[in-house]
Amino acid sequence: MKGLLSIQLLWLLLSFHSTLGADTLRLVDGGSPCAGRVEVKHQDQWGTVCDDDETERRYHSVICQQLGCGSAVATSEALIFGEDSGMTWLREVMCHGNESALWDCKHGGWELKSCPYAAGVLCSDHIKSRLIGGKSICSGRVEIEHGESWVTVCDADFDLKAASVICSELNCGAVVSILGGAHFKEGDGPIWNETLQCAGNEPQLFYCPRVSHWNETCSHANDVSIVCSGAADELRLVDGGSPCAGKVEVKHQDRWGMVCDGVWEMEDAEVVCRQLGCGSAVSIHDQAHFGSSSGPIWLDEVACDGTESSLLECKHRGWGVHSCDHHKAAGVTCSGHITPRLAGGDSVCSGRVEVRHGEEAWSTVCDSHFSLNTAKVICNELNCGTAISILGGAQFGEGNGIVWNETFQCVGNESHLVYCPRTSHANQTCGPANVVSIICSRHTGFRLVNGSTQCSGRVEVQVPGAWGALCDSHWDLSIANVLCNQLDCGFAILAPGEGYLGGGNGSEWTDSLHDKSSEPHLHHGPVTRLEASPCPRDNDAGVVCSGNRQIRLVNGSDHCAGRVEIYYNGTWGTVCDDSWDTSDSDVICKELGCGRAISATISAHYGEGSGQIWLDDVNCSGNESSLWECPSGGWGLHNCRHNEDAGVICSENKQIRLVNGTDHCSGRVEIYYNGTWGTVCDNSWDLSDANVACKQLRCGHAISAPVSARYGSGSGKIWMDDVNCSGNESNLWVCPFRGWGQHNCGDHEDAGVICSGSKPVRLVNGGDHCAGRVEIYYQDTWGTVCDDSWDLSDASVVCKELGCGHAINAPGSAHYGQGSGQIWLADVNCSGTETNLWACPSRGWGQQNCGHGEDAGVLCSESKQIRLVNGVDRCAGRVEIYYNGTWGTVCDDSWDTSDANVVCQELGCGRTISAPGSAHYGQGSGQIWLDDVSCSGNESYLRDCSSRGWGQHNCGHGEDAGVLCSGSKQVRLVNGGDPCSGRVEIHYNGTWGTVCDDSWDRSDANVVCQELGCGRALNAPGSAHYGEGSGQIWLDDVSCSGSESYLRDCSSRGWGQHNCGHSEDAGVLCSGSKQIRLVNGADRCAGRVEVYNDGTWGTVCDDYWDLLASNVVCKQLRCGYIINVTVSAYYGKGSGQIWLDKVKCSGTESYIWECSSSRWGVNNCGHSEDAGVICSGSKQVRLVNGADRCSGRVEIHYNGAWGTVCDDSWDTSDANVVCQELGCGRATDAPASAYYGQGSGQIWLDDVSCSGSESYLRDCSSRGWGQHNCGHSEDAGVICSGSKQIRLVNGVDRCAGRVEIHYNGTWGTVCDDSWDTSDANVVCQELGCGRALNAPGSAHYGEGSGQIWLDDVSCSGNESYLRDCSSRGWGQHNCGHGEDAGVLCSGSKQVRLVNGADRCAGRVEIYYNSTWGTVCDDSWDTSDANVVCQELGCGRAINAPGSAHYGQGSGQIWLDDVSCSGSESYLRDCSSRGWGQQNCGHGEDAGVLCSGSKQIRLMNGADRCSGRVEIHYNGTWGTVCDDSWDTSDANVVCKELGCGHAIDAPASAYYGQGSGQIWLDDVSCSGSESYLRDCSSRGWGQHNCGHSEDAGVICSGSKQIRLVNGVDRCAGRVEIHYNGTWGTVCDDSWDTSDANVVCQELGCGRALNAPGSAHYGEGSGQIWLDDVSCSGSESYLRDCSSRGWGQHNCGHGEDAGVLCSGSKQVRLVNGADRCAGRVEIYYNSTWGTVCDDSWDTSDANVVCQELGCGRAINAPGSAHYGQGSGQIWLDDVSCSGSESYLRDCSSRGWGQQNCGHGEDAGVLCSGSKQVRLVNGGDPCSGRVEIHYNGTWGTVCDDSWDMSDANVVCQELGCGRALNAPGSAHYGEGSGQIWLDDVSCSGSESHLRDCSSRGWGQQNCGHGEDAGVLCSG
Repeated sequence: MKGLLSIQLLWLLLSFHSTLGADTLRLVDGGSPCAGRVEVKHQDQWGTVCDDDETERRYHSVICQQLGCGSAVATSEALIFGEDSGMTWLREVMCHGNESALWDCKHGGWELKSCPYAAGVLCSDHIKSRLIGGKSICSGRVEIEHGESWVTVCDADFDLKAASVICSELNCGAVVSILGGAHFKEGDGPIWNETLQCAGNEPQLFYCPRVSHWNETCSHANDVSIVCSGAADELRLVDGGSPCAGKVEVKHQDRWGMVCDGVWEMEDAEVVCRQLGCGSAVSIHDQAHFGSSSGPIWLDEVACDGTESSLLECKHRGWGVHSCDHHKAAGVTCSGHITPRLAGGDSVCSGRVEVRHGEEAWSTVCDSHFSLNTAKVICNELNCGTAISILGGAQFGEGNGIVWNETFQCVGNESHLVYCPRTSHANQTCGPANVVSIICSRHTGFRLVNGSTQCSGRVEVQVPGAWGALCDSHWDLSIANVLCNQLDCGFAILAPGEGYLGGGNGSEWTDSLHDKSSEPHLHHGPVTRLEASPCPRDNDAGVVCSGNRQIRLVNGSDHCAGRVEIYYNGTWGTVCDDSWDTSDSDVICKELGCGRAISATISAHYGEGSGQIWLDDVNCSGNESSLWECPSGGWGLHNCRHNEDAGVICSENKQIRLVNGTDHCSGRVEIYYNGTWGTVCDNSWDLSDANVACKQLRCGHAISAPVSARYGSGSGKIWMDDVNCSGNESNLWVCPFRGWGQHNCGDHEDAGVICSGSKPVRLVNGGDHCAGRVEIYYQDTWGTVCDDSWDLSDASVVCKELGCGHAINAPGSAHYGQGSGQIWLADVNCSGTETNLWACPSRGWGQQNCGHGEDAGVLCSESKQIRLVNGVDRCAGRVEIYYNGTWGTVCDDSWDTSDANVVCQELGCGRTISAPGSAHYGQGSGQIWLDDVSCSGNESYLRDCSSRGWGQHNCGHGEDAGVLCSGSKQVRLVNGGDPCSGRVEIHYNGTWGTVCDDSWDRSDANVVCQELGCGRALNAPGSAHYGEGSGQIWLDDVSCSGSESYLRDCSSRGWGQHNCGHSEDAGVLCSGSKQIRLVNGADRCAGRVEVYNDGTWGTVCDDYWDLLASNVVCKQLRCGYIINVTVSAYYGKGSGQIWLDKVKCSGTESYIWECSSSRWGVNNCGHSEDAGVICSGSKQVRLVNGADRCSGRVEIHYNGAWGTVCDDSWDTSDANVVCQELGCGRATDAPASAYYGQGSGQIWLDDVSCSGSESYLRDCSSRGWGQHNCGHSEDAGVICSGSKQIRLVNGVDRCAGRVEIHYNGTWGTVCDDSWDTSDANVVCQELGCGRALNAPGSAHYGEGSGQIWLDDVSCSGNESYLRDCSSRGWGQHNCGHGEDAGVLCSGSKQVRLVNGADRCAGRVEIYYNSTWGTVCDDSWDTSDANVVCQELGCGRAINAPGSAHYGQGSGQIWLDDVSCSGSESYLRDCSSRGWGQQNCGHGEDAGVLCSGSKQIRLMNGADRCSGRVEIHYNGTWGTVCDDSWDTSDANVVCKELGCGHAIDAPASAYYGQGSGQIWLDDVSCSGSESYLRDCSSRGWGQHNCGHSEDAGVICSGSKQIRLVNGVDRCAGRVEIHYNGTWGTVCDDSWDTSDANVVCQELGCGRALNAPGSAHYGEGSGQIWLDDVSCSGSESYLRDCSSRGWGQHNCGHGEDAGVLCSGSKQVRLVNGADRCAGRVEIYYNSTWGTVCDDSWDTSDANVVCQELGCGRAINAPGSAHYGQGSGQIWLDDVSCSGSESYLRDCSSRGWGQQNCGHGEDAGVLCSGSKQVRLVNGGDPCSGRVEIHYNGTWGTVCDDSWDMSDANVVCQELGCGRALNAPGSAHYGEGSGQIWLDDVSCSGSESHLRDCSSRGWGQQNCGHGEDAGVLCSG
């Protein structure tokens, strides 16, 4: 007993430890929780402890004690438990041995470090098992490792449950046999002196309780042994009824095969029986005694001498060498063979239990020697489910008189009776009359009698031939549920007993079935105990099943309120709210016994349901007894969505709330009943009653039960009085009370509650909720606490109560500011053990002699009074400290790493790397709190270090101190797929930059991997292997020795010194990187799963492999969703490592390694079990030998190989599925007879028959894989509508040329006989090239070759494809290739402009007869040029120069004497001499200058609207001289460029000197000219200037000012452009008047703020302006008065800034677009989220207006758009609606909140495009995709039509719908299909408003994705 107590005490200790940090320390890979490699958890990551204490390892003892594992028994050195694969957290651990936890020992700090050896520990309570002396690790003598010793176990102290645990622990399957008497030889050494008391389900022997027990009679001759089922993995007996009889099969090359019966003898059988642990051989069998075999025949002529331990040691002919067939299989019956049967019953699943041993006669079993567990094993072995009843007294006959003389001791989980232990038991009193019988659950005889329907009544069971009632002794609702399901009667509503449904008049069959599962049949339900006991009369079991229809209310406070749901046709569905009223609701309330209807809610008041909508237009009179008796539209007929789900509130609905308290966990108790809220009277009200209320509200336990209307008097009803709860009730109205509305009270006696979940204390005005002035809530009011006698003990209670750690300081004297109102407590005196402040002694509530100048405060340890700002993360940045209600900086005087170290430790950021000064992280603002800081290094908080004192300093913010801690990630890997691979980027000077690959190698990469905790470097690729970075290149010529902890410590050229480009960016692949791929499949989205870990690819075992795990793989590879899960090395066996086994995923994981699994590399598999995947992104079908990927011979991928499909019964329905699967539209033809040539290899499918609804060809019915009667001459083919079976060749582009058509696998031409524009039009439409302009014959585009496929083509014009037009027939013609037909479509560009400034100016060239040629300038004018400009989409003609103005062409001159009327669409339509008829040379080549051409440009300015003027003439750019240059001239330039008007016309090469030509001088414009070339001047190239006189322009459209480092272009540091350079503005006298001018100039609205002091960071270079003073009427900042350009007395620490109203300081993230998503607001240079407390559409409206996104449609909370990170800036936001900016709404204040990111607020604005069109070429055509639940998905084309498409076009602003194609016309989407059966009336504004099946409810594949073509 003492031993049992010790093990219980151990578990108490372990349980206690679990509350004290079990998640922070563990031992792994040692076989039990008390041995293994030491791992600690820090910052949510596990890491090891380094074993570098060379002298003593006292930390082992501390660890064993901390884990409750006894004492340390071994101080084994590193690696005895394997290498660690992750990070090392602790080094240099030094313990005395008396510490209570490892982290109480001295150590080198929490830090990622390299470590040569990981610490391991072996504790005295370590228990592990092994099996010795057997053939494998799964059989042998039992030995247990206890501490450091292995001991044997006595057979008398051992049972099946302990054996089961050992087999399970060793991954050896189930127990086959337990063998005593040292079966596997005697052991030596100690014998175990304890008895294991296992339950049988423990994962390890360690977890089994043990009792000390010394057996003096036990010696090694009694050593116990086990044979587990895994011991005989290479040998088995099959088809013999038990594992110890049957055909002999052996495993070879991962396949089971048979053994021939040639020369099969008893000696051979003896070896088999012994090897299987089945005793000795009883008999041998040949000639397939147990049935014929199949599969390989592995062994023949086996010859054993009988002494072998394995059959494989016997002689034989050799593997696979045999002379027998499958009818000559060897068989064996062993003495261990035991098989059961049930005899004499009405079915094989009921009857008398009979057992046969070996080949003996069948024996019956005595009812006194039989248990429920044995019955369960027999039912299970016979495939009869589970046991329902055990009957004694030979109920099914007495049998043959032979009675079994052993007792079976089954656990109940054995697969066969042979596995149950047996004990001899000769019972002389047991005869045939005492034979036991069983009824198993698959017994067919159950019925319900005496019910009102066929699905209700008394339960009766048929035993043999007679019906009897079932006893209710253990009958309950869960068991009844199984029976209802089995009888196809829905689920159980009621399970009455005691003859509720009438007594039976036959036998009474005992039932003790006790099912707590949700199994669908009785034979799946568990049984706790069954026995044949007398059952009193009238104790019959009964059941009322739901039948096929039932009703319930969902999502309400109880079963009498909620969304209406109806059970019909096996499925729950909702009711639509059309015409829904209280008459309808009344019927439901009555039906549910919930009184009458109080309310009939609509519009999904109780949330949207899913699935079916069963009823609509329900119209009840109110007299009906069930809802389905009411008139309605019919089952499943509706025009609704789930946002119209109906609901009900019945009078019996009850709710509870607490009112007028500090929060929802304190206040006056109010109960909702009969449609009204009312109070509870305080008569007899106590903590037991209050406890029930707290539990019901999930507010913890009751702290107080206040009375006498402590929280104010209620009004209205008093519902409850004299409440008397025990405290265990689930809700308050279950407790005894007077009755509803019965009371003798008034409202002044209203009861109240304060629950432990209520926070009646708070800290105000501190840096966060863990610091500040103490305020306590009492009598509905917050008040303060006086500081009289206030100390750390009192403050500690407050910190504990708030979950803020312990108290650091207890300041008085209103340190955190004076409160107002009540002072509730004074002279508080806490011992420190109290849980609440008000439990501490004090003067009493409101008793005090203080003023608010004495308000007490608290600073708790969890308060972050320090922070690092403007660094890469929270562990680097400018130091800011919180004091006196304000954040301020620290001066860098005497600042060093000792001081910085204290900051790093305080923030949990490791140790200091650097302590930069001089505002390295930017200048702060406001207070400078500390100066001359000097820390010794022992301080826990920076405030404890010595300094000048708070606010005492001689510094400016240019001296702000900074810190870089080791916990900051200053290096990262980008673009590699995970954090441990990618391009190296390092953070320096506030910016991320790359590293050059010069001399980059594994040594350098190793430092990066160690710094990131990613193991070691596997590769150090250069040459931008992971893509080119951008911005800075920080390091070059890096050379690391390998001992560095950080990359920045390695030698290099220096920060920013390099001779590289980003094409040389260095990369790293670390061993900690994990990747995934699919191998041997049809493509990258199908195949064997392989995972990259620790530098090696390995496979995944198929144990537990399922859809959820496979889906994660598909998502991770961006291959869509899972189509098929493959196992058993479907894609071939891998090699090398098997990395993962027993993978179990929830489906939400991003990576497969985030799923639970065995440890990396730990498995019990071979490569024959490699898992595979087929994802929806994989193309498992292809078309070969066609014109393109959408036509050809059908080939399908199966079993790792491509094969063809036979054309038997092949038609367009089948072909359609192929086309949809490939995203190729619909099938236009399904050719057979190897139309596309004969394939080779496998013919996978034959007699394919598709209904058309399938998504994949493999889903269609067929003969089966590889089953066919075809040859490759019958290979099936497909032509899809997406295939281009026609092309135009030898034209200028794809829309002009010789017509060629694809047929019979070959391209051929078309003869021009009767060829005309009607025929050509069909070709142009088929190619999407517009209409036909010309249909030339006579091989106009050159002669083709090969086949001439068509002749005498005649199209009506309605055809979609040329092949549909009438003709002579394929290959029938009387032509030669000199008659090849051609086509010129309107989509072809037959004219171009060459040698101009751009495509809208230049020499005219036209395409004719396959050649480009020029046009002669004879009679060439702007009318002709206009046609060219219009044809090219270049506007109108400005000029029509001749005389080869744009240079002489060459080759043909195609046109002369061109004369256009101006109405022509194409130059070729104008009159002329004719093609090639001319009298010109190329010196007369015509040209065109169109209005769309830009002949002028501005260079070297701030943007395209300012700079040096350059003009294009004669093929060359040149400058303009500044002689007489003024704003009139500049104005013309600005207008020509669309840059507004001229602001300035600077001369003297203000924008730098140009080069080359000076084209114009003495320019003089009147101002009316449209182009500078039209102004008067000296003439082209005539001038007397040099480039020092180049003219310039500044246009009003030029932004000579900009705002930098703000959140967008309308906020930031002011920079102005002058003299070719950007510079800043000094903040002297800077105000909102000046800032206003900047905002107006930038078009950013008005100024909201004009911050100085480099609020947006310091600039660099020039400071252009100082003492700026604007009147407000200026248009440009440069017009305001100032000291003058470059005149100032400032530094960049005074750079001015601006925040304009046009700046978006708010944004929406993670939505479909910028008008939907999580709300984020910009404050203090950081984006943060908004809490959803009180968030509603009024608040959301302000956000939408601020963003210009219309109005708010929805204001979701609960992180609907995903959780943000970092700051939560606002909480309790309340907008009136009149605000322009969210920041103007009332709230708690910046950063004041009580939320987590799970409460991040979101917004959906009307301006959000929740719908889009994809793959259509522009935004107004394509596949319809809609955004829902954070994901884009498609729309199914079922019932999709123009009305639906119209709504999409209108929503997108794309005009009206022209077409509404289905069948994935625009290609198949992937992922979700959100909508189906969409039906729009046309009046909807958004597609989501149209009726449909509901979100995600569909019966489609992506082959049915809907599309839209809009007029826009």
